[in-house]
This record gives sequence, structure tokens and C-alpha cells, in this order.
Amino acid sequence: MTEADGWNFDEHIRELTEDEVGEFRKNGWVSLHGLISTELAGELLKHIKAVTGLDYDELDPGTEAEGKATFRSSAFNVLTMPRLEDPFLAAYQTSPKLGDVAARLSGNRPMRLLTDSVIYKLPYWTGAGDVTEWHQDLPNMPLDRRGPVQIWLALCDISPEMGSMQHLSGSQREDKLTPMGQKSLDELLEAHPHLSQYPISEPESFKPGDAIAHDGMTLHYAPLNHTNRVRWAYTSYRVPAETKYTASPPSPWLDGLGLVPNEPMDHPLLPIVTA
Repeated sequence: MTEADGWNFDEHIRELTEDEVGEFRKNGWVSLHGLISTELAGELLKHIKAVTGLDYDELDPGTEAEGKATFRSSAFNVLTMPRLEDPFLAAYQTSPKLGDVAARLSGNRPMRLLTDSVIYKLPYWTGAGDVTEWHQDLPNMPLDRRGPVQIWLALCDISPEMGSMQHLSGSQREDKLTPMGQKSLDELLEAHPHLSQYPISEPESFKPGDAIAHDGMTLHYAPLNHTNRVRWAYTSYRVPAETKYTASPPSPWLDGLGLVPNEPMDHPLLPIVTA
């Protein structure tokens, strides 16, 4: 789908450059500043706030006690599959032009839309804005092959102090690191000393509509949000269309769809989004 509610997504999603594709293939990640328009980013944030029920851009630290009670009882740092609750979000995520971004970066066609998630990192004082420690994504997915691409989209101004994501550049070449989970940098290097060969990317600032794309095997992390602002981001994963569902490790989302183990994930909620 290329349109919804009068929005033509093709007009609000830019083409990639050859340099960006080359950087992704080399480092396993790439910054895509201005991937979508600020206007579309603002509209997405409006819909996401409606789905999450959290209409906050900034929190007053003077209400710390109230904030802790509120967010521990009603908020989640990650909300998976918001597109199932909002047709506009679904239309955006199934846009062929957005799918083409993942296809060009990965070199795989066609690509299938897998998951989308809202990640809102709250100020650390709420008790709900923990560090996202170093990890790979793919080992936590019941998928049989490499090739997944995550697109992480900033929906607000994000500074390094808010917990900008960082990567080990080149680490997409690694195998699945087991046991993986989430580890501090010291724990990661103690378990896998050779990873010190990969440089850590510098934290960046982002405007609404800026994005980062990374390979599902690239090690990454995000520190605490040391500001009073909410770090709003919208992520999505696309995978090669012939990727098979393995049923392991468990997936709260995919396991309930009736997918057949060791078969491609042909399902109307997991559409192919590129030619």
C-alpha cells in the first residue's frame, strides 16, 4: 500500500544512496538521516501515542513518585505489533518503498514484513528506562537464516544523552554468539575477546524522520535516557521472503499465528512488501 488517510508514502520516503548501501554492507549498520519526512514522522507519532495511550514528550522530575507508579503499572518500554491496532501504521509498514529500503540494504528480494515495535525509552528516574545492553537480534528470533534488516526510526529529537543506539561496526560477520542475551561491554568482551576488533560507533543526534538500519546479527546497545524527555522510536524488521519459521526460540508474537515449523512464513499478517 502506498497511500492512507490522504498520505502518499512514496512522496515522504526518500531513496537510498549507493554510499549508504555500501556503508551498511561494510559495517552492518548505517544512519539514514531524513529517510522519511518530518511531517510523516509527526503523523506516525500521533498514531503511536494513541495506540500506547501515552501522550508524553517530557516528564517533570518533580513528579517522580507519581511517575514511577504510573509507568510501572501501565507502560511498557516496547509495544510489539502496533500496526495490528492502527490501519495507518499498517499502511506505512507495508509500503513497498519502505520495503525497498530493506531490500537494497540487504541485497535480498523479495522481502517480508515481520514485526514492528514502538520503543519508548523513559527517563531513567522513572525506573522504566533501563540500559539496553549489548546483544544481537537474530539469535532471539525463530528464523532459519541471515538477512533480517531492522529499520529504527526516530519520531522526536533524540540526543546522545537520551540513549542513542550504538553498534560494533563489522560485527554482522559474526556467528550467533551463545549464550547471548544482553551483556555489558565488559561481560561481552570477557566472553568473546575477539570482538574488541570491532570499533564502537559514536552516539548520534537524530531529528524526527531520521533512521538507523542494522543487520540482525550486528551487536548494538543503547544507554540510559539521562534527560526528562521520552525517547520515541518506531522499529520494524523485514526478512528475506523465503525465511523459514523454526519455532525456536519461542516468540510471543509468531508462535500464535499457526506457522508451520521449517516452512516459509506465508501468512496474511506477514506480507511480502517488495517485488
